[in-house]
Amino acid sequence: MQIDSPQSANWGFAWKTAAAASAAITFGQPLVAKGGGMSNSPQSPVYNPSEQTIWMGQFEKVADAKFEAAEARTETKFAQLFGKIELLAEKISNVSTDIGSLKTDIGTVNTNLAKVEAKTTNTRVIVVSTIIGAFLATAGIVYTVASYSVAIASFVKGN
Repeated sequence: MQIDSPQSANWGFAWKTAAAASAAITFGQPLVAKGGGMSNSPQSPVYNPSEQTIWMGQFEKVADAKFEAAEARTETKFAQLFGKIELLAEKISNVSTDIGSLKTDIGTVNTNLAKVEAKTTNTRVIVVSTIIGAFLATAGIVYTVASYSVAIASFVKGN
């Protein structure tokens, strides 16, 4: 690629080299000056392996930092997960204790229910006996009134 400079002949080589370097697309391949132009070659004055090594070292540092950050986040998530699991285990043990106390409470309720049933049975006997006694008393009163009515009716007739 030849680009002529509008300036003096002393600037011609530099102008051609700069124009070729800015126009070339190398995708990581080095540019080397050859006879007033640029080409791809490892002996290029533009190619500097120490700069690429520095860049690769920085890339590795950045990548390592990203990996360490991801690992730290993962460890944090695992720690949170283990904390939640421990909390669930504690709650489950508390539920077990609560179930035991509920069984005790249910046993107490059953005992009290048996006492209430015994008292209710006695009350039923008393109510049934009272109803039967009231029926017999009513029957006796009806018989007495009927007998007295017959006696009064025969006295009134004069017999």
